[in-house]
Amino acid sequence: AKFADLTNCQFPWRRCRLRVQSGVHVFKNIVVAVDGSQHSMTAAQLAAQIAQACGGTVEALFIKDTSIIRAPYWRDFGALTLPVTRFDHALDEFFQMRGEAVLQTLKERHGMSGTIVAGRIDREIIQAARDADLLAMGAAGEAHEDNNDEEHIAARVIRTVRGTSTPVLSAPASATPIARVRLAYCKLVSGNAVAGAVDISREMGLPLSATALGDGDDGRDELARAVLTDHGLSELTPTTVPGDAAHALVSATQPGDLVIMADDDFDDLDRAIRGLRAPVLLFG
Repeated sequence: AKFADLTNCQFPWRRCRLRVQSGVHVFKNIVVAVDGSQHSMTAAQLAAQIAQACGGTVEALFIKDTSIIRAPYWRDFGALTLPVTRFDHALDEFFQMRGEAVLQTLKERHGMSGTIVAGRIDREIIQAARDADLLAMGAAGEAHEDNNDEEHIAARVIRTVRGTSTPVLSAPASATPIARVRLAYCKLVSGNAVAGAVDISREMGLPLSATALGDGDDGRDELARAVLTDHGLSELTPTTVPGDAAHALVSATQPGDLVIMADDDFDDLDRAIRGLRAPVLLFG
């Protein structure tokens, strides 16, 4: 039986969940973080497609951001002015109603169940990912997609994938249904990413291709052949797209692609995700 190669895991304190035998359904339990933004609704759409193909379930998670609901304000005590935390009941009610509306929409569209929790967004997302086989989320949230705030696009995705061992699916604002799986690598070929690409392409019945990004050396290509062969992909020949890795990734990606990468393979992962108009599945 083939197992995922764990030698590329540079963070020993992170659990490697994908050390599984080939052919095992690894995406049974999917969590999608939603806030009503178009990015997050696309993430829910893609999560539903993956769950249907893999025989899994999707749980939607809406988070009431306590950093806003319990935001501090300055209060004058006469001799002193000090920050005081205040619970804003109106904001809490607003987020509750917003969450219920978003979850109802997802239930109607995809038959998806959902939960509303209160807490810090990053912390709650990472907590939910611990018991999931796959976490889906938008590349941008509602606070950043309208004003095209590129600095924050993909920032939460990267914090999440580097805070959990669970694979993270980052979704653009819109995407066509997944039609093929594209394994992309820059400096190295991750055994976790290859194992995930093999499993999801098999479970979804989709073709699998591999793309080497940027100007690599002979060592990269030799390692790629060894890892692909070890996972039963000896006949798969990667296509090389030279130049800047982020630009190469954008030019190589086509509508319908599900891009699969290792999160530590890119020096500027956020720039790569921002430029993509396709979903990317990141493995630690």
